[in-house]
Amino acid sequence: MDNWKQSKIKIPESHIICREAVDILRVKLPHAWVVQPSGHDSDYGIDLRVEVVTNGHHTGTDFNIQVKGSSNIAPKKKKRKA
Repeated sequence: MDNWKQSKIKIPESHIICREAVDILRVKLPHAWVVQPSGHDSDYGIDLRVEVVTNGHHTGTDFNIQVKGSSNIAPKKKKRKA
């Protein structure tokens, strides 16, 4: 284990950004939905598999998500009503 502490392996910033983007997306989805990682760690392809749950029941609807993150996204400004 001591060798691991001294490792010079650096996690690419793109991987950190992707993980942060996945975390943000998970918070935005309904908490009842089942959100699972795709099973492989890659910058390409499907990142998450989502099963839709309504009133505590699986609906049979599911979909895949490919997450794209960025380090320089500006927050949206709300439009003012006249």
